[in-house]
This record gives sequence, C-alpha cells and structure tokens, in this order.
Amino acid sequence: MGDSNPKISVIMPSYNGAKFIKQTLESVVNQSFEDIEIICVDAGSTDGTLDILKDYSTDSLVKILNSDVKSYGHQINMGIDNANGEYIGIVETDGCIHEKMYETLYGMTKKGQADIAKVNFYHYYDSQENPKFYISEIKKNVPTNEFFTVYDDADILKGHPSIWAAIYKKSFLTENNIKFMEAPGWIDTPFLFETALLAKSIVYNHKPFYFYRELNHDSSTKNIKDLTLAMEMLNNTFDVMDNHSCNDEDILEMLYIHVFWHIRNILKSDNFDEQKDHVLKSFQNVLKRMDKEIVDDRFNKSTQKIYYKYCSPVNLIEFDNSLNLSYDDLIAIKNENEFLNSQIIDLKSDNKKLKSNNKSLKNKNKKLKSKNSKLKKSLKNIKQSRSYKLGNSFASPVRKLKKIKHNHNKSKRLKILFLPSDNNRTSGAFLSMTSLIVHLKEKYPVDVFVVVPMKGHGVDVLKSFGIDYKLIVSKDWVVPMDIEKDSDYYESIDKKREINKKAVKDIRKFIRDNNIDIVHLNTTWTYVGAIAGLEENVPVVWHLREFLEEGQNLTIWDRPKGNALINKSDKVITVSDILYKKYENIIDDDKLISIHDGIDAERFYNPTKTIFNDEKIKFILVGGFEYHKGQIEFIKACAKLYFSGFHNFEVSFVGTGNKEVKKIVESLVAYYDLDNVSFLGYKKDVENCFAESDISFTCGSIESFGRTTVEAMLCGNLVIGADSAGTKELIDDGVTGMLYKQGDADDLYEKMIFAVNNLDKSKQMAQNGRKFMYENMTSEINADKVYEVYEKILKK
Repeated sequence: MGDSNPKISVIMPSYNGAKFIKQTLESVVNQSFEDIEIICVDAGSTDGTLDILKDYSTDSLVKILNSDVKSYGHQINMGIDNANGEYIGIVETDGCIHEKMYETLYGMTKKGQADIAKVNFYHYYDSQENPKFYISEIKKNVPTNEFFTVYDDADILKGHPSIWAAIYKKSFLTENNIKFMEAPGWIDTPFLFETALLAKSIVYNHKPFYFYRELNHDSSTKNIKDLTLAMEMLNNTFDVMDNHSCNDEDILEMLYIHVFWHIRNILKSDNFDEQKDHVLKSFQNVLKRMDKEIVDDRFNKSTQKIYYKYCSPVNLIEFDNSLNLSYDDLIAIKNENEFLNSQIIDLKSDNKKLKSNNKSLKNKNKKLKSKNSKLKKSLKNIKQSRSYKLGNSFASPVRKLKKIKHNHNKSKRLKILFLPSDNNRTSGAFLSMTSLIVHLKEKYPVDVFVVVPMKGHGVDVLKSFGIDYKLIVSKDWVVPMDIEKDSDYYESIDKKREINKKAVKDIRKFIRDNNIDIVHLNTTWTYVGAIAGLEENVPVVWHLREFLEEGQNLTIWDRPKGNALINKSDKVITVSDILYKKYENIIDDDKLISIHDGIDAERFYNPTKTIFNDEKIKFILVGGFEYHKGQIEFIKACAKLYFSGFHNFEVSFVGTGNKEVKKIVESLVAYYDLDNVSFLGYKKDVENCFAESDISFTCGSIESFGRTTVEAMLCGNLVIGADSAGTKELIDDGVTGMLYKQGDADDLYEKMIFAVNNLDKSKQMAQNGRKFMYENMTSEINADKVYEVYEKILKK
C-alpha cells in the first residue's frame, strides 16, 4: 500500500458515518491485494467521523481530502481527480468488502485490459439479533469472467447500479470525460449507464464480494422528503442515452425497468399523497420519453398499466377520431381540462343511466310479458328437445359415461375433500369447482366437503347447493415475478409458512375425522391440502387452472420445489391442452391429464334460441375488468365500428374487477361519445344476459380455459374470441365461432364487420358452436371424467 502509482485507488466519500466507518475502513485496509491507495473525501462531518479517519491516516494508509460541498458526486469526482491508481474503486462508508474483492477485480481485468470489472454483492440486513445476507441474483444470466460490451449483454444494467462493487479504469473515465453528477438524490444510475455505453470491455463475476448494508429496508423512497429526485435522476439517464445516441432496444428496456421500479416504490411512499401533484408530473416527464412499442412488446400487463396510467390515458387512442386532433392536441386537452373532463364523464354516465332507466320503464310491462311467454315456451321445448335429441340425433357421450356410476360399489360412499384457493362467488375456478361438486353428488355415491382458506361470499354459493364446508385459514404461495426479494419479502413468506403449518395440521385432523378418501386441490394457488393429504397417505388430485407466469407475471415463491410437490400428486388435471403443454415436461406422463372444465347445461343450454331478432345487434363481454381481459381493445374496436358508419348495435359489459381498467374504458366511451354502451356490474343470473345478447366476446390474452366462451356458446351466441391460450382450443375459426389476433383492435373490428354483414353465416356458426359445446363441455361430462380419475386412483 501507499505506492505512488498504485493499481487501484479506492475512493470513500464520507459524511457523518462514524457508526460504521471503522468497520468499513478495516475491510478496505485489510485487503489481500496490497497495491492500493485509500482516499477519503469528507464533507465536514460533525459526529467524529473525521477523528476516526485521522487515526488511520497516521501511517499513510489513508489520505484525507476535505470537501466544502456536501455532495456524493462532488466528493467522488474530487477523489478521482486526486487519484494515482490505474483503476478507481468506490466504497461507501456504511458498507464493507470481502478481503479478496480487489484482488479478484484486478485479476479479472487481465492486467488492465478491461475498462470495467464488476462483481456481485450481498444485501446485508444488519441486526444484532438476526443479521441476514441475501445474494443478488438479478444478473445471473450475465457471462462470468468473459469480456463483453453492454451491446452484447444489456443485463449488466439490471437491478441495483452497485457502482461500488466494481473498478473503473481511470484513463477510460478521463478520456471520455465521465464524471458523477453533482446534484442531490440518486446519481449512480446515470454513471452506470454512461460507463456501460462507452466501455469497450466489461468483465463480470457472479460471486458476491461487497456487503451492501440495508440500514432501513423501507427507506429507499418510503420516507424521502422529495420524491421527484428519483425521476430527475432518471431524466438525467435519458439525457445520457440521448447524448450518446443510444437507441438499442435491449439497453432501453433496462432503463425502463429502472423507471418502473422507482415508480412502484414511490407509489408506496408515506409522503406520496402530500407530494402527489409534483410527483405525477415528474412521472409523466419521464414516461413520455419512453418508446411505447418497447413497453408494449417487452413488459407485462401490470407494468403497461403503470405506463398508460401515469403517462397519459390518451396513449390508448390509436386510430383516427372524427376531430382529427393531433397527439399533442390531445395531451394538451387532457392536461388543461382534467377536472372538467372527469365531470363530463360523470355527467354522461349519469345521463346514459337515466336514458337507459327511462327506456326500461317504458317497456317494462311489454318485456316482462314477452319474457314470461318465451321462458314458458323455451322450458317446454327444452324438455321435448332433450327427450328426443339425446335419444336419437346426438348419440351423446354423456349416456356412455353415465354407466360408470353403476359399476361403483354402492355400499361404500366415496368421501372427497376439495380445497379452493379463494372464497369468491365470481371466481371462475370457484364456480367450476362448485359445478363439479354438484354433478358428482347428483350422479355418484360421494360425500363432498370443502375447506375454504378465507372468509368470503363464495360459501353462499356452497350453501345454496347444500355443500358442507369449513373455514381453515391458509395462505397461497403465489408472488409477483418482479417482486423485490428484500427482508420484507422473506418475512412475509415466513409468516405465510407459519400460518400454513397450522393449516396443514388442522386439515390433517379433518381428513382423519371425516375418513377422507381423496384430497382434491382446486387451483395452482394453494398447496396446504397436498401436504396434508400426502402426510396422511390419502390420494391427492391437483387441478391446475391458471398459467401464472405467462401474462399474469406471477409465480410460485419457489417454482422448482413447487413443481416437485405438484408431481407428488396421484393425478394432475389441467383444464386445457395448452396448459397441459406447459406441464408436460414437468409432471410425470402417467399423472398428467387434460380435462376441459364443464358448464352447467341446465343453466346455459338454450337449444331454441336464435340470434339477431331485435332491431339492434347486441354485443356482450362478460368478465372482470383486467388489463389481460382485453376490455380496452374491445371498446376500441367498438368505437372504430361506430365511426365506420355502423351504429345499429349495443354493448354491455358484465363484471366488476379492476377499477382502473374500468375507468379507462369509461373514459374512452365518453371520449368517443358512445351512447350505446352499458356497464351492468356483477350479475348473478349471467345466463339471462347471454340469452338477451347476439354476439359474445372473449378478449383475454391468458385464458387457461375460457368459461365464459363455453357459457355463451351453450346459450346460442356467436362468439368472437382472441386467438390465444385456451380460447383458441374452444373455437373452430369460421365454423363454431370466430378468432381474431389477440391484442389487435383493428383485426377485432374486421371480425365485427364480417359478423354484422353476414348474418346467416354468423347464425350458422352460433348453432354449430352450441351443438359442439353441448356434446363436449357440459358439467355432467366433466364430472364423469373426473370421477373416472378417482376410480382409477382408488383401483391402484
């Protein structure tokens, strides 16, 4: 140490860091790599920091510089200007480093060939009772000990900038005039991007050597005084990109990840409400610099939601409007008249409701009489149709499957325990489970019990069918894929596991007390029943009904272990072939089976219905408002149909869900002045909504099955669906319905135009769809297939 031309100059900016600076200095002074100098730049500390530094400077180990400016960036720049080393390292005075960090880093440069050498780091949660270390895994795909550039692998920009877990060639910094910004707030991200953009050779090592002390894991943005500082830093980073003419989409994606991470944290801040106006403006200033196509192509729906919400709802309008306003005009209108527009939306909504109510009142008696007559006639026809068609033309597979029950030993009633992951009367998974239970009880000698994991209104549905249930509180094991795995995350997982341990114990007791024969888990979200069943040596059936990762940005908190647990089941049922494909290389072949869900034909099957009987064609979209459910692209297509000159249609939305998505749809309805759109909310009798409609739409991007698609087709509606996930399995395009390119409002508009201009063809597709669903997708057929699974398991 102390060489006039050392290999590495370590810069340590300090200000009132007496609590940890001695530990930090010890870790730097005791490096195995001795050819370094240590330059501490103090900004006028008053807590004894300077005295500690002076103790270390007596033997020339530490050089002390005094800064008149309390600025992290100024202090580091000052240190670099006074550095003699070939490389520059930075150590913050509340962190500490492994004794071999600089030996490793310099060795990675291969005698000075790299502009930047970087290593991984620990998140260090310092606690006397329980200190914790978590390794950052976010750069796990970056190559190790190989020279590359950011254009080769932009993942080096992921996650925390961690500028202190690196060394930078001084000549590289000076020749490119790279300096830290001397502004308040975060300045490491602009430095990270500028050095990465200009470096001709970067080398990285996955092994952690730096201990990044998390003094307060809530402090990043939660209690900061000025929440706009992070956005200013990001604006500075965009300036860096512009200054170096960087339009590389991979690199831009990394910057956007930083932006969305900061926005999410700011929204959770305790100070957000009091700074809201300034913060939202700062959001917009940053988000408007993004490339919308990159956001749409590379980010999930939850992230796109942030972009659209805080950039401008006007970005949702993608086709020309009758006023021919420019984008800038629309933005100006939005910014200058936000309050007024919200009032107009409310007034128009109220006006539409009044018009609708008035019309309903005028025709109420007429409709009720007509409906009563139709229902009586329909009921008569259904009875006649079933007695005739089931015995003759259909040659229904239902009858064949019914024979299974006669082979069952009637002296032994099978006891099944179902475990849903929610308690929600609007949940498709919960309703599918209930329908399955009802038909199992009707057809087979079974006793069914349900253990619900939380309080809710789903049990009202169970009560209505006389299904026994019990509340045993448990937690799911599903988390967002992009969640930050900090101490809060691990604490929440630990709490869930503790709750679930008790749940497993209680479920095991329930299994013993009720002599349960089979445990049936209803979704991917819950796992406690599987553990309880396996520990009690009771067969386990696991129903997988959702994708999670694909489109929902969700996953199991430990996916490999989760998959292993699912694979311990006796049988794993997927509700669609596409979901089967997801798991076919994960679950054993002899365990995995695809069984489409079934829909209650007694409720939905309407064999005599014909469509297009009223003056106006009636569109309907049933489902909770969510970004991945496609209501936004649907209303865009409806608006385009209206502006094309076709006004002879009405639109109904059925469902509740995400209020933000609903607000966007309502805003677009008001913007286009569409007076033919109704929001009906939650409807218990959704079959009547289908019965009064002509064309149903399923626009979701990640439908693992497509419950509403089958319901609508059984009712006799023409269904136009997205060509994605489970929906495309249910619709034979041009035969039993129509498919459009998911996410493409223009293509959906084209399908609408075809349907309303070719009524006979549309009627035929609706009839074909109804026949296909009745022969293949009823709850009765589903119950038969599931019961067959039970019998095979018990025979083993």
